Amino acid sequence: MDSRRREGNPLNGAPSVIASLFTNPAGLSGDASFMIPQSLVSSKHKGGASGACSYTNVYDQKTGDRLSAFGVDAFVAVRPELYHGSLACGMCLEYKSNGAGIGTRVGSGIAMVVDKCPSCYEGDLDFERDGSGKWPVTWKAVDCPVKQDSNPKNQFEYAITDSNAYSLKLQIRNTKVPIAQVQLLHNGDYHPMLRKEDNFFYANSVTPALLPPYYSPLSLKITSIFGEIVTETNLITDAFESLSMAKPVTGTVQFVHASLLERRLAGIH
Repeated sequence: MDSRRREGNPLNGAPSVIASLFTNPAGLSGDASFMIPQSLVSSKHKGGASGACSYTNVYDQKTGDRLSAFGVDAFVAVRPELYHGSLACGMCLEYKSNGAGIGTRVGSGIAMVVDKCPSCYEGDLDFERDGSGKWPVTWKAVDCPVKQDSNPKNQFEYAITDSNAYSLKLQIRNTKVPIAQVQLLHNGDYHPMLRKEDNFFYANSVTPALLPPYYSPLSLKITSIFGEIVTETNLITDAFESLSMAKPVTGTVQFVHASLLERRLAGIH
């Protein structure tokens, strides 16, 4: 693993906007509402947490064990401006409902962003949970509860689907903080993959620096919204066609620093 931190964020714009949510000591406030009940979504998508972020198979439904949402007790949608073209996908939020509301109280816990909510205003969270009504809620962005050790649940998880030697479609999950950029080693150099609204990274005939064909294993440089870079090598030795969302691959790396340095600089502990 190659893990290092650059001075400042090497990626401008949206990554900095999302990163600032981790260093806001007051957090954000809004209303908590309820989308499609989790029981229905989980049954339909065989793993739950599906939405604009395209997360499926994040649970082992037989055991109830969370695979790429370990330590998370709720899934939420945020307003499109905060979703930022899928940049917020996988971000964890520490939330708490307070004050007087109507209907089902959401309580407190750790939620993961999995969708966007067109009707939400700044600070609102739409919960994928059985319930109705609205409750005031406060929240702040936090590192997701994963660790850097040998437990597979604590490493990045990779889902590759609809891929072959001429087109790659890759998703990375179970990250401490959101991903800003993924670069693929191709023809001796690393080049950025194309990120889309569905939270997948692509390489195909419309990515000039990453023209096919592609061969396994893959090597990736993955950059967090804070500029931390980790390198995953020898990833995926099977044929791309044999992989799917139902067969995610566990990697060997995790962001080590995540938001720690920025939070210390902001006086947040």
